[in-house]
Amino acid sequence: MEGTTLIIVALLIVLVSLWLSFSKSSLKGLPGPWTNGLPIIGRTLLELGEQFNLSKFLKRWVHQGGVPKVPKSGRPRPTSRLFDRNVLRLSRVNPHLTAVDIARQLCDPTNPKPSVRTIRRRLETAGLHGRRPVKKPMISTKNGKARVTWAKVHKDWTKKEWEDVLWSDESNYMLFGTDGIQFIRRPQGTRFDPKY
Repeated sequence: MEGTTLIIVALLIVLVSLWLSFSKSSLKGLPGPWTNGLPIIGRTLLELGEQFNLSKFLKRWVHQGGVPKVPKSGRPRPTSRLFDRNVLRLSRVNPHLTAVDIARQLCDPTNPKPSVRTIRRRLETAGLHGRRPVKKPMISTKNGKARVTWAKVHKDWTKKEWEDVLWSDESNYMLFGTDGIQFIRRPQGTRFDPKY
């Protein structure tokens, strides 16, 4: 990095000196690039810096750590790093939250609300794309053991005992939520993770 900086400074000095040497009409007839009667080719950077009074430039270069940090053109980001981190935290805690839900939780009247598209973009940049959850069996270990126990108890029932059982059709009634597809946000490669 420092070597590259020195090369850039050296090239800059040579170009400035060449421009100055050819811009003076009185020195056009002299062979080679000359400035103030002194040759610039074959001189050290220190000598050239003294010749062109570049000490202020070099001090500023060292003080600012290279190229000065100039304000960039273009629209500033609507969210801060803290806001982006909170968006990712909420999505990792509850992968079923949509971008609209995250916007509702993070934004209040005092905090300017970024668009839902901006929140979705931050999630996708972090690798949390909306995906369909994989179909997993809804039977837990406890429920599976209870079913096996119930089957063992009732395996020797007679036909008369089974006639007393009321069989109903299996209609699905959703009291809460929806039975449609609910997307989740998960990282790549975690399809079969029980969390998702």
